[in-house]
Amino acid sequence: MDATTVAKWEGRFEQLADRMEPCFRRQDLSRQAIGYVQGLLGRIERKNSWQMSDLPSLDGRVSVPHRG
Repeated sequence: MDATTVAKWEGRFEQLADRMEPCFRRQDLSRQAIGYVQGLLGRIERKNSWQMSDLPSLDGRVSVPHRG
């Protein structure tokens, strides 16, 4: 896989994010959902709730609150 291919994916993800935004009434929730999808598509080997909650969202906050 080369850098050009990855760069195309980034542009396509931005298009997906633009399409997701209207699904959320609040902009902070939209950013949180987009950050969560980025985490799911990322390089983390195991994507369980604890590891996903440790990923920073786009605005630097924890994207999923810890429960317990």
